[in-house]
Amino acid sequence: MPKSTRKSPIVVRRRASRLEPDTRRAQILACAIRAISRTGAHKSTAATVAREAGVSEATVFKYFPDKRSLTLAVIGELGAHFQSIFNRIESRGDKAIDVLVDYAVAYTAELDREPAYARLLLDQGAALLDPSLRQIIESNVTRMVHRIEKAIRRGIDEGSIPVEVDPEVAAWAYVGFYTVIAQAKVFGRPAEWIFRLQLTLLQGLIGKRVEPARFMPATVQASAKGANR
Repeated sequence: MPKSTRKSPIVVRRRASRLEPDTRRAQILACAIRAISRTGAHKSTAATVAREAGVSEATVFKYFPDKRSLTLAVIGELGAHFQSIFNRIESRGDKAIDVLVDYAVAYTAELDREPAYARLLLDQGAALLDPSLRQIIESNVTRMVHRIEKAIRRGIDEGSIPVEVDPEVAAWAYVGFYTVIAQAKVFGRPAEWIFRLQLTLLQGLIGKRVEPARFMPATVQASAKGANR
């Protein structure tokens, strides 16, 4: 039987548009966040990130020499992103109890805006088993704990938080709540429910009622009104 002379179709990769190096790196990093949030850090590869970004694997390796450096960059970017948001809240000079609630509201708002963040935060639990990643995760968590501890100590000085509260232990518990919130987002809990969860956790932590109306975001208010109709 004569061999077929039909040629396989040639697949032409669409060439990525030319970007400045800093812009290209940021684009690849953003795509890595999405890719890793879907598969987890251990299963992600340069190939999956390249497909997400519409570039070659060689381009990914140009900015991130190996998988470890890419994963470290993703974890670092996530930590820096939330630190930047919390810095803006802290700079307003509000009372400590207001700052603590606003941190929680802003955190949930970011998970609403970018659901990949919730999955990435949860994936860090598994990433802790990797010694090469543990240091940067620990650094992110420790910075957050110190920030919260500082606010709690100020709240005690202001009289809005009971003196019986241990600032360091309470700060670790507060940061631990973020994992619960991320789980609730992944499980599809509505914004209004998560907001009530945050207030319940905070009130249990400081032993004092927090008035919700002052903090409830407009999107959450709309959700709550719709649920009560």
